[in-house]
Amino acid sequence: MRNPSHDRKGQGEWAEVCFLWRASALGFTVSRPFGDNARYDFVVDAGAGLHRVQVKSVSVMTRTSYRIAASTGSRIKRGYTAADIDFLAAYVIPCDAWYIIPVQAFDSIVTLRLAPHRRSNCRFEKYREAWQLLAASKDGAEPALSDRRESKGPSGLHYTSPKLVIPSAARLAASEVSG
Repeated sequence: MRNPSHDRKGQGEWAEVCFLWRASALGFTVSRPFGDNARYDFVVDAGAGLHRVQVKSVSVMTRTSYRIAASTGSRIKRGYTAADIDFLAAYVIPCDAWYIIPVQAFDSIVTLRLAPHRRSNCRFEKYREAWQLLAASKDGAEPALSDRRESKGPSGLHYTSPKLVIPSAARLAASEVSG
């Protein structure tokens, strides 16, 4: 198996599987649109409404942060808007960190900088492991976020992000070398 961090499409597919696993483990119902024509990867249902979620991932740090493309388009980048998605689920692979960011927090911004590996006052840090946002209704106000790195699943149970059971990119690369 190829290391997904060296193949953009493979890394993206792998991140989508990780999202599906994590969201399902939290009790969300996750659906995937048929075909590749939708601007979003998944529809998440927590009972309060349906949310369109676009999954993005990053495996390499640029200077002091990880850059996530919050955009669509191959040549001309266009930032996502509320007409496209409701949430961006950004996965920083080396840190096993998820950011569940409502589109209103970055509307039309093309690149987001995330720093889960260090203390940061980055405007998106409050969305790290903010899975509870997916349980909010679309017409309701955004739930208040605390500085805690745990969130509540849709069932109301506290959830602190565990390490995924899915092999990391580093372990996959090591297995290629040894196998």
